[in-house]
Amino acid sequence: MSDRLPATHGRDRAVDRAIGLVADLAGLRFDDANRDVLAAGLTRAGRDFPGGAAALVAAAADGDERARALVYSAATVGETYFFRHPEHFELIRRIAPKLAHGGALHAWSAGCSTGEESWSLAFALRDVVASPSVVGTDLNVAALTVARRGRYGRWSLRGAGLPAELRVDGGFVDVPPPLRRLVRFTQLNLASEDWSTALGEGRFDLILCRNVLVYFSREAASAVMRRLAARLVDGGLLVVSALDVELAPPTVTPTVIDGVTVLVRRDARDRGDASAPAKSAQPASDSERARPAPPPLRDAVDAARAAADRGDLQTALAAAEALIADTRSPETLHLYALVVGELGRAADAIALLQEAVALDDGYVLGHLGLGLADTLDCAARTRHLDRALALVDGAPDDLILGGPDPLPASWVRKLASAARPGVR
Repeated sequence: MSDRLPATHGRDRAVDRAIGLVADLAGLRFDDANRDVLAAGLTRAGRDFPGGAAALVAAAADGDERARALVYSAATVGETYFFRHPEHFELIRRIAPKLAHGGALHAWSAGCSTGEESWSLAFALRDVVASPSVVGTDLNVAALTVARRGRYGRWSLRGAGLPAELRVDGGFVDVPPPLRRLVRFTQLNLASEDWSTALGEGRFDLILCRNVLVYFSREAASAVMRRLAARLVDGGLLVVSALDVELAPPTVTPTVIDGVTVLVRRDARDRGDASAPAKSAQPASDSERARPAPPPLRDAVDAARAAADRGDLQTALAAAEALIADTRSPETLHLYALVVGELGRAADAIALLQEAVALDDGYVLGHLGLGLADTLDCAARTRHLDRALALVDGAPDDLILGGPDPLPASWVRKLASAARPGVR
């Protein structure tokens, strides 16, 4: 029997059944925009199951644990790499000593996929905390196998600010043994009622749950957010994606530190804890925002970026192309550049960024992106890095610079300054 879903109505019934199953069991949301992603994943998973994809879905619905594991694997996206959103890890390095208790800090990477985030967290903590420990959890057991192996290729190493142990010219790199002692991985369904089997009853000083809740229904995401907050110690920090901050329950307070919004267990403020950050997040004023997009455009940009973050690049590409057709602005051009870059079209990405800064020479993140592009020649990269540094000269560190991935001015300075001496 073929491992493909039937090409007639059977395809729809099997995919529909899988959509309902992962919604009920794992809180995951699929609709017309990402339905094909699930269908393709089920076809791949069906190759490892007798009777193919349709039989796999049926067995999972009947409670077969192996079948459910394969369906979960088909339904989850493994788009991740080391030190993704480097500003988060820079903040963690700075604030971790204040979060630690007696030199110990307990951290949780929720929705860790193949482990790059968990290992990045361990790298960030190892030099600033005496006794860090990290637990990485994910629904996908196949992804956790990769995480435990700790061997990665260049695609996982495409982020900025890699430690020396992860810098390789080719092939693969293994996570060093000292880091392995700090991290453990275990399966956890965030939508389940019982987290104690995976996590015990303890609480955490720091929790990362980034680019995860975008896959959940709003109701399920809100429930997970409440339970994540409940797992924080007093004064603990929860780091989520920007789009998830609005789901924060009353037990945590959105707080801006170095231009990064985190959620702080607010009991710390009631105790007068000196380690609790003091600056609560407020909507940025017009003077604090760099070239804000109108709300409808902002929503469309965020939706396209969320699709790219969950690995649905075709949906992201279609959304970015629609944005470009409607509004050809530096931000929409930059978003389009990010998507086509992920698709391997480096020359197109460069051309789009060049158009963005030609439209507006004050578009800081466009100059930064060009300055960090290793396909440009040294002189061009240096010129764009210098322009980015000049534009943020004298700007407050926490000034948020607009773009598809907004950054504080402090991080533009750090990234451009770090890259400039190494331009060859």
